[in-house]
Amino acid sequence: MATLNQSNVSLSEVMEMRRKSANLGGVAFSSEEKKTPSRQAMDKLLEETLRKAGLDLNKVEALREQSESEMLERMAKRTAEADKLDAAREDMARRTIENWHNTMVQLTTLAPDGLQRFLLNTASEISSTSQISLVSKQIAPANNAAQFESHLKQTVLSGFPEEVSFGFLWQNQSDKYVFINADGYLVLTALCKAKSKGGTFGGERYCELNVDANLHINGLWAQPPPPKSPPPQTDQHQNALKFRVDSGGIFDDDKTAAAHLFRGFDLRYTSFLVPPNGMVMFEVACSLWASISDGQADYTFVQFGRQAQCPGLLITLLS
Repeated sequence: MATLNQSNVSLSEVMEMRRKSANLGGVAFSSEEKKTPSRQAMDKLLEETLRKAGLDLNKVEALREQSESEMLERMAKRTAEADKLDAAREDMARRTIENWHNTMVQLTTLAPDGLQRFLLNTASEISSTSQISLVSKQIAPANNAAQFESHLKQTVLSGFPEEVSFGFLWQNQSDKYVFINADGYLVLTALCKAKSKGGTFGGERYCELNVDANLHINGLWAQPPPPKSPPPQTDQHQNALKFRVDSGGIFDDDKTAAAHLFRGFDLRYTSFLVPPNGMVMFEVACSLWASISDGQADYTFVQFGRQAQCPGLLITLLS
């Protein structure tokens, strides 16, 4: 058994083939869709009624904008506090990864249960999808990392997310079928914001933001492609963060909410069957998706120690 550093198929190609063959395709809906004629007529009727009742809508709009400005000032102060907090967490993340790596090295070397293990601590590639700005990436033993950001203004469904993926190649170099377990490790540090626009009249205005941690498995022995993926298991997918803002009521201000993300994940797949000489591309991925109508989802994995870190992937040979 051995790990391989090269393959005829790149990680970006594997990601694209996997997305195209997904059972649940993603459909993007614009966050700037025009109101229907009936909705426009209702808004016009409501505006006329309010003006006849003596309400100065211009003053209302000015007060709403003032409230928005005050909200942005508060958010700026909270962001500055978050910057300090995340910078302090950087050393904690480093120690956590070091401890994990030392434990995995001992487990692989000593094999207390008699099982053979392979520690893949250096990614073969790091790749991202089109709506993610990959600011920097690093590939090194137990220190694979990516800094990135994304600003989504339209819905991206969970079955077709934007992703940053750490790829690890492994090959069954025996002449028989083998069952393996795979454990991918991921540490995420980020600041995420969900925004939705306010308005004088009611409407569909909201933003739901999500971050997931995923372990994708791609068997590269299938001819012709796409790669062969096994049935999903619960432990290979975990939600990291989810929250929502709504501003669809009458006279609603713009709404913005922020959340800090600092979590580690052990993403596991058990009893995966690999044929003789079969090569597998494992992806340890940070997945971003959102439901948006007249809003925006901001994901910041840059500066102040914010990043996605993948110290490695552990393969346990069962047979």
